[in-house]
Amino acid sequence: MAEVFNLGNGNNARITGKVLASYQDDNGNFEGVEVDNLRASPAYEQNENGLLQEVDNDVLRIDYSDNANGEILTEGDAEQFLEAAEDLTAVIWAKQGAGTGSVPIVTPNVTSSPIEGVMADMVSFDLNGGISNADLSIINQSFNAKNGKASFFIKANTNVRINARASTTWQAIDVTTKWQRLDLIAENGGSVQIGLRGGVVSGSADLADVYLVGVNVTEDNISSYIPYKGTRAADTGITTGDISHLINSEEGVLEVDFTIYDLNNDKRFSLGDGTATGNNVTFKIKTDGRFNFFIFAQGVQVINTEKVFDFVLGQRYSVKIKYKSGNSGVKIDDVEEFSSTTSFDIIGMDKLKYSRSDGGADDFTGKIHETIIYNDISNY
Repeated sequence: MAEVFNLGNGNNARITGKVLASYQDDNGNFEGVEVDNLRASPAYEQNENGLLQEVDNDVLRIDYSDNANGEILTEGDAEQFLEAAEDLTAVIWAKQGAGTGSVPIVTPNVTSSPIEGVMADMVSFDLNGGISNADLSIINQSFNAKNGKASFFIKANTNVRINARASTTWQAIDVTTKWQRLDLIAENGGSVQIGLRGGVVSGSADLADVYLVGVNVTEDNISSYIPYKGTRAADTGITTGDISHLINSEEGVLEVDFTIYDLNNDKRFSLGDGTATGNNVTFKIKTDGRFNFFIFAQGVQVINTEKVFDFVLGQRYSVKIKYKSGNSGVKIDDVEEFSSTTSFDIIGMDKLKYSRSDGGADDFTGKIHETIIYNDISNY
């Protein structure tokens, strides 16, 4: 058994805009393989120091928000329509006091935020002892009847429980002294309210000073940071160059650890020769929750199976694909979901892609924690 390629889990580096994956040569040394990405806009990632930074067009993002070793972050296109996300003093943010609650006081640009170059405002909420649902001290913004996913960064000087509502139900938000991301689903006309409301949840504060900066509101999925009135193009065409010297076309294992956050599009990863129907080994997650595993060998689809699998959004999965004539299979989290004794003869596989084998569609979106290629099936 030999591991011949590794991307992720710390085995990556960015050199002149490309991600350099590692592979192990015959002497056991790790060397580099460039990984390309196409994206027609800049985008943001969280760096090792917890700061969101902008990277240029086509740069494949290494994001450290959930993993100290960094993960490949890929997303579809999105548009940001949270107005004045970085200026809570703006009129678009309604400041509301009701009952015993005071109108919130916004102090601008008090402290650095997790977004590079952006200061966070401090918002002071006060219920003045009010304990009924009629007692409010909140800020509010509506999104012109659009439903969306609203995201913020928030912290306080001391641990405090505040309240938020983005649909029909108020909820408790436990704010700590460290920056945390707050994601809210804005429904029923599209609005978000943050602050204090009496009688919502036991333990909520009567008085709270919190630091707050908006990340974005997007219509389809919770997204990485996008500046207001900006758009982010989709990550597409993620592929290695020629790694035919690493791939054993006769047998091997492709292992991919990943997290997905939506089922809005089919998502694939594959080993192949760069064609859709020539030679490839492909795993596809479909929008209806099924997975599809298939193998093309010299222009013939020799294996094609689908199975219902309950992928939980936001949960990490490990998929292992084993391919060898007469001995192929799929494991998800070490449970075998499919096996086959079909014979075939694959030739000429030379690329790893996070899309259709010819790069034409089904780009993977989510986080790729680690990808490993083995040149035999003993690690399955």
